[in-house]
Amino acid sequence: MKAHWESKGYKIGNVFDNMGANATGIEIGASTPRGMVLVFTPSKNTSFIDVQSECTLDPAAGKKTT
Repeated sequence: MKAHWESKGYKIGNVFDNMGANATGIEIGASTPRGMVLVFTPSKNTSFIDVQSECTLDPAAGKKTT
């Protein structure tokens, strides 16, 4: 993931290797050129991506979908 994000011009931030006794996995943070922040947390059983971005004025973004 780090190499993929670097190839897109993202700035890699913190990388935590937390595979010790609690085994929560590795966490990789990055920010995009437009200011979006991403955190990728892969593990043996599941993976997570947390994305934080700027607000949008698109009215469709506020509507709930089913």
